[in-house]
Amino acid sequence: MAKRFTDSRKWDDPWFRRLPSEYKIVWIYLLDKCDHAGVYQVDIDSISFHIGKPYTEQAIIKAFNSKIQVVRPDKWFIPNFIKFQYGELEEVNRVHQSVINILKPLGAYKGLKRGIQGCKDKDKDKDKDKNKDKDFIKELSDNSSYAHIDIKKELGKMDAWLSAHPGRQKTKKFVINWLNKIEVPLKAEKRSKYHVR
Repeated sequence: MAKRFTDSRKWDDPWFRRLPSEYKIVWIYLLDKCDHAGVYQVDIDSISFHIGKPYTEQAIIKAFNSKIQVVRPDKWFIPNFIKFQYGELEEVNRVHQSVINILKPLGAYKGLKRGIQGCKDKDKDKDKDKNKDKDFIKELSDNSSYAHIDIKKELGKMDAWLSAHPGRQKTKKFVINWLNKIEVPLKAEKRSKYHVR
């Protein structure tokens, strides 16, 4: 008999709470009867027999929407099962490797791998973006054209303006245009100050 973790917080999940009672039981049945890779060998007669109510594949798939993936006509995959039971799958872990070996032929591992590693990739991208931003700000600060402008103060003003104008983004072009609008009047003011009549 397989033993596995169960999530007692499912009763607090609005998605689970909204399920009709007969589908709550089906969900628990699927989590209990799927293999250790979260793959369920479709057997609607067994579901109907054990729960004591007639079901159809279409009705179950509709009720669970994106919570189950039909990977073959006779197999359903529950992606959240993997995340809950194992976290991130590691190919060096023998238990995880057996899960991966089940999922790969079904085409389920490819999408799952992106989903699990997607968060790490996004974090890496954010870090790269932050570093690029720092480099760009340093580049602007070093630029003699903007030497008399308080770059950090202007970046704060840009953020405030952008929050009031959703849909606009703080691109390099936007930042340079903003600074140039300040730069031109300042240069003109300097010229008029030193201009001898």
